[in-house]
Amino acid sequence: MVIVKKRIGAPGAIYGVLGAYAMLFPTRKIYVGLKYHFAAVPAILGIPLVLLVQLLYASLTPHIAHLAHVGGFIAGITIIRLIYPETVGFLSKLADSILSIFIPNNEDSENET
Repeated sequence: MVIVKKRIGAPGAIYGVLGAYAMLFPTRKIYVGLKYHFAAVPAILGIPLVLLVQLLYASLTPHIAHLAHVGGFIAGITIIRLIYPETVGFLSKLADSILSIFIPNNEDSENET
Protein backbone atom coordinates (compact mmCIF):
# COMPACT_ATOMS: atom_id res chain seq x y z
CA MET A 1 0.00 0.00 0.00
CA VAL A 2 1.35 3.41 -0.99
CA ILE A 3 0.47 6.35 1.19
CA VAL A 4 0.73 9.72 -0.52
CA LYS A 5 0.97 12.76 1.68
CA LYS A 6 0.51 16.15 0.11
CA ARG A 7 2.71 18.97 1.25
CA ILE A 8 2.07 22.59 0.50
CA GLY A 9 3.98 25.71 1.35
CA ALA A 10 6.11 28.52 0.04
CA PRO A 11 9.73 27.55 0.79
CA GLY A 12 10.39 26.50 -2.83
CA ALA A 13 9.38 29.97 -3.98
CA ILE A 14 11.44 31.57 -1.22
CA TYR A 15 14.52 29.60 -2.26
CA GLY A 16 13.83 30.67 -5.85
CA VAL A 17 13.97 34.31 -4.74
CA LEU A 18 17.17 33.59 -2.79
CA GLY A 19 18.76 31.98 -5.83
CA ALA A 20 17.77 34.94 -7.99
CA TYR A 21 19.20 37.34 -5.39
CA ALA A 22 22.51 35.44 -5.34
CA MET A 23 22.71 35.72 -9.14
CA LEU A 24 21.81 39.41 -9.32
CA PHE A 25 23.71 40.68 -6.27
CA PRO A 26 26.55 38.21 -5.66
CA THR A 27 28.79 40.58 -3.69
CA ARG A 28 26.14 42.05 -1.38
CA LYS A 29 26.57 40.93 2.20
CA ILE A 30 23.94 38.80 3.88
CA TYR A 31 23.91 37.55 7.44
CA VAL A 32 24.00 33.81 7.96
CA GLY A 33 24.18 32.17 11.30
CA LEU A 34 23.52 29.35 13.64
CA LYS A 35 21.59 30.27 16.78
CA TYR A 36 23.23 33.47 18.08
CA HIS A 37 26.39 33.51 15.95
CA PHE A 38 26.04 35.49 12.73
CA ALA A 39 28.53 36.39 10.02
CA ALA A 40 28.26 38.75 7.05
CA VAL A 41 29.21 36.89 3.88
CA PRO A 42 28.70 37.59 0.16
CA ALA A 43 25.34 36.36 -1.13
CA ILE A 44 27.02 34.14 -3.73
CA LEU A 45 28.52 32.09 -0.88
CA GLY A 46 25.97 32.53 1.88
CA ILE A 47 22.80 31.53 0.05
CA PRO A 48 24.14 28.21 -1.33
CA LEU A 49 25.59 27.58 2.15
CA VAL A 50 22.15 28.08 3.72
CA LEU A 51 20.67 25.66 1.18
CA LEU A 52 23.38 23.09 1.87
CA VAL A 53 22.94 23.29 5.65
CA GLN A 54 19.18 23.03 5.24
CA LEU A 55 19.63 19.89 3.13
CA LEU A 56 21.92 18.38 5.76
CA TYR A 57 19.06 18.73 8.23
CA ALA A 58 16.75 16.93 5.79
CA SER A 59 17.27 13.58 7.47
CA LEU A 60 16.18 15.06 10.80
CA THR A 61 12.89 16.47 9.49
CA PRO A 62 11.18 13.91 7.22
CA HIS A 63 7.90 15.83 6.96
CA ILE A 64 9.37 18.69 4.92
CA ALA A 65 9.62 18.53 1.12
CA HIS A 66 13.32 19.37 0.90
CA LEU A 67 13.55 18.74 -2.84
CA ALA A 68 11.03 21.53 -3.35
CA HIS A 69 13.57 23.88 -1.77
CA VAL A 70 16.28 22.69 -4.14
CA GLY A 71 13.91 22.91 -7.11
CA GLY A 72 12.95 26.47 -6.20
CA PHE A 73 16.62 27.46 -5.91
CA ILE A 74 17.46 25.90 -9.28
CA ALA A 75 14.44 27.56 -10.88
CA GLY A 76 15.47 30.95 -9.47
CA ILE A 77 19.02 30.85 -10.81
CA THR A 78 17.91 29.41 -14.15
CA ILE A 79 15.22 32.04 -14.75
CA ILE A 80 17.64 34.86 -13.90
CA ARG A 81 20.21 33.36 -16.29
CA LEU A 82 17.61 33.41 -19.06
CA ILE A 83 16.60 37.01 -18.32
CA TYR A 84 20.13 38.33 -17.68
CA PRO A 85 22.60 36.20 -19.69
CA GLU A 86 25.50 38.48 -18.71
CA THR A 87 25.56 37.11 -15.14
CA VAL A 88 28.82 35.38 -14.20
CA GLY A 89 30.06 33.01 -11.51
CA PHE A 90 29.65 29.40 -10.52
CA LEU A 91 25.87 29.71 -10.19
CA SER A 92 25.76 30.90 -13.82
CA LYS A 93 27.68 27.78 -14.85
CA LEU A 94 25.20 25.64 -12.91
CA ALA A 95 22.29 27.43 -14.61
CA ASP A 96 23.95 26.94 -18.03
CA SER A 97 24.27 23.22 -17.35
CA ILE A 98 20.59 23.01 -16.47
CA LEU A 99 19.57 25.07 -19.49
CA SER A 100 21.68 22.91 -21.84
CA ILE A 101 19.38 20.00 -21.03
CA PHE A 102 16.38 21.88 -22.37
CA ILE A 103 17.90 24.27 -24.92
CA PRO A 104 20.50 22.75 -27.26
CA ASN A 105 23.60 24.82 -27.96
CA ASN A 106 23.57 26.29 -31.49
CA GLU A 107 27.35 26.06 -31.83
CA ASP A 108 27.26 22.28 -31.47
CA SER A 109 24.62 21.88 -34.19
CA GLU A 110 26.59 24.14 -36.58
CA ASN A 111 29.76 22.04 -36.12
CA GLU A 112 27.91 18.83 -36.99
CA THR A 113 26.98 19.99 -40.52
